[in-house]
Amino acid sequence: MRHRFGVVGSLLVASVLLVGVAGPAAADSISTKQAEARRVANKIQQMQEYAESLSEAYNKAVDDLAKATASVDGAKAALATQDERVGGLKTKLSQFALRTYVLGGELQAPAGAIADSTGAGLVARNTYAALFLGTNVDAADQLAAVRQDLDRTRATLTAQLNKQAQLTAAVNTKSTSVLKAIDDAQSYEANLQGDLAKLVAAERQRQEQEAIRQSQARAAAALAAQARAAAAAIAAQAGYPGRIATAPAGTGARVPPPSPGAAGAVASARSQLGVPYVFAAARPGVAFDCSGLTMWAWGRSGVRMPHFAASQYAMFPHVPVDQAQPGDLVFFYSDIHHVGIYIGAGLMINAPHTGDVVRIAPAFGAQLVGVARPG
Repeated sequence: MRHRFGVVGSLLVASVLLVGVAGPAAADSISTKQAEARRVANKIQQMQEYAESLSEAYNKAVDDLAKATASVDGAKAALATQDERVGGLKTKLSQFALRTYVLGGELQAPAGAIADSTGAGLVARNTYAALFLGTNVDAADQLAAVRQDLDRTRATLTAQLNKQAQLTAAVNTKSTSVLKAIDDAQSYEANLQGDLAKLVAAERQRQEQEAIRQSQARAAAALAAQARAAAAAIAAQAGYPGRIATAPAGTGARVPPPSPGAAGAVASARSQLGVPYVFAAARPGVAFDCSGLTMWAWGRSGVRMPHFAASQYAMFPHVPVDQAQPGDLVFFYSDIHHVGIYIGAGLMINAPHTGDVVRIAPAFGAQLVGVARPG
């Protein structure tokens, strides 16, 4: 979920209040800046959402690359075994050929016929070769099959590693581009905020001066009235009782987490409030992205999960939104590229986007996809 307010939001509220009583020229200037500020804030929010989706795509690429690497390690062992089989089959064929050709006695042929270079010896050798090929055809077939498996395995691994490396590089390139665009837009937004602040300050000063003038006029009129009724005014002032206004106490109670594991995950997430958002990060006290925070918080309670929001949603049981409990994970957007940890009372802790920090925010909204329960 995205919630941009901060300085620009405060300026917009202040300027809205001032526009109601400002002169036409000042109102037009402030309204123009307001519209531009809203447009820039919306654009930044869109870019931040895209940057976060890239962060999750990067996390998936890293996860897939780790699986591919593990697959490569297993395949290397298989290749070694296949190499041993190839060597064994070659040795077996060579030994059989040697016995057949040199030690023909095993085939119940006279040794002299083996060594004979006459026509009879050649016939004998041809006979032994035919016998060798017919007897050991299974070994020859195995050798050819193993070589084919070896070639296919190598080609598959090479293609898989190349694909994962290209995907990771592409995501990195896109993320660098969008993060720079966010920085540029935020710089422009900062200048815009400065211009709007100056306009608001000038209008506030004008209104304060107008208020002083009106106050002086009212004070002059009051002096005349006080001169005519001084005694009554003094008496009324002396008997004014006064009063104290009190605000009603809050009634919202936080629902306790349903299990020690959930309570620990919520407590861990709370301990990181204020930590900056950083693309693809999961470093406590330093930086987090959305799925990095939930992965780390639940990991502290002994539940392991991947650094990827969509995988987190897929691996845990889903629960109805109206039955969400503290510690549950809440997921957003149709392609599931944002996640937070629910803490009760309609609130969650999440790492929102670039330029923000881990913080508490409303948990339910139009972009909510579902709730999953780890543990």
